[in-house]
Amino acid sequence: MMWRVIWAHESRLLRRDRISLAAALGFVMIMIAAAWVNGDKLNRWEQAGATAVAEQEARFSAQHADLVAMEAGEKHYDSLFGSPQSYFSWAGAVTVFPFDSWAMLSTGSGDLFAPVSQVKFYTKARVPGHDTANPMPRLFGAFDPAFVLLYLLPLFVIALNYGIVGDERECGILPMVLAQPVSPRQLFLLKIVWRWGVTSLVVLFALCAAFAVGGVNPLAKPLALAQLAGLVWLYCGFWFLLCLLVNTGRRGAHQCAVALTGLWAMLLLVVPAGAHLIGGLLYPIPSRIEAIAAQRLAAADAAKQGGEILAKFYQDHPELSANRGDTYAQYKATFQWYQRTLAVFEAVEAITAPMEQDFEARVEARLRFEQGLALLSPAVSVREALDELAGVSRVHYRAYQQEVQDYAARFRMFFAEKAFGESVIESADVARLPRFDMAPLQSNASVLRALAWLALVNLLLLAACAVLGREIPAR
Repeated sequence: MMWRVIWAHESRLLRRDRISLAAALGFVMIMIAAAWVNGDKLNRWEQAGATAVAEQEARFSAQHADLVAMEAGEKHYDSLFGSPQSYFSWAGAVTVFPFDSWAMLSTGSGDLFAPVSQVKFYTKARVPGHDTANPMPRLFGAFDPAFVLLYLLPLFVIALNYGIVGDERECGILPMVLAQPVSPRQLFLLKIVWRWGVTSLVVLFALCAAFAVGGVNPLAKPLALAQLAGLVWLYCGFWFLLCLLVNTGRRGAHQCAVALTGLWAMLLLVVPAGAHLIGGLLYPIPSRIEAIAAQRLAAADAAKQGGEILAKFYQDHPELSANRGDTYAQYKATFQWYQRTLAVFEAVEAITAPMEQDFEARVEARLRFEQGLALLSPAVSVREALDELAGVSRVHYRAYQQEVQDYAARFRMFFAEKAFGESVIESADVARLPRFDMAPLQSNASVLRALAWLALVNLLLLAACAVLGREIPAR
């Protein structure tokens, strides 16, 4: 059959093409290097989280032992401050972002948010950014396997296929090729399909090597592995079909190379940057500095009205003072300070909540607009899908932020019950102290959306190649 003859010929050409073999080996090595670099960074983040949790548990265990000794009369503190009975001794609780086992695949939003944060009952819970460092590495983005797939894989495909028709035309052998008993459309589609399949296998091998370097078993998540293979296959196909489409017509190999390089720059650089720029113009985000200033002003006003706010707080939460005792009457002034602080904090939260909701709504509207406009480039959809497979997408970090805020509310309520009940921390309270526990979020909406979008785009490109490739000029 004709396809066997064509594929056998392509196989012989590949075995003799040392440049293509060297390029494939170089691609695999770059993928391994990216996995090692990103895996090393991920290990540092995970180690920081594990260290923070271990230090917290060690501190809590030591304070619990002190509480037991105090209640047994074996230890005494002259002041409440510095004593394990004080709320401030337990005020800082650690939250750690739960990294997925595939996190080495992409950095995603990990460059924007620190993996470890601290929750205190008297301040608002936020997921902070990384500590101040050299901004230049973040300016150029992360070097990870997702970067290699998105940016370097298209260049690899273009370098091997930019002259799939133009080379034969310039060498003068295209008329002999077209004289064969097969249509030009069938001939070059079969060549593209063979190269497409071989390149997809090379990329999947490179990804398996990257997983091996990261110490990850991809077979443990068969569905995610199948989705990743589908993304790689469709993304490779997009660039192969684009190469074939550009080669239809009377263009030479050098003209096709320039055109494909320009398309690469437009789809991967210009379109995402343009979408971000247009989104910023159409959906301006309020100044965060002004929002912070408004929050501080609200906090200052609320602090001046602490007594009134505390009285209203008692009206809204009568259950908090129901179990009030007089065992620790000597600390009444301290309890009143805690009560006023917690009441003022809740009042400030109620005042600033509309501003924060408006800010988040504007940010979300801008991101939705940018994502819709960025669909002009399949690379954007693939990037979101890879971030989601790695568990570091914007959706994952927003879920983490929400979980931190919910945990902070439980953490604050624990101390509110103690403060309004006018009781210090006792050894029995340590077991009830809320702990942060979040499993990695499982989501594949972006992956399915990217697969569907790539399949549609590839079908359109295939139809265009079939129509334009019916008659390929020999000269």
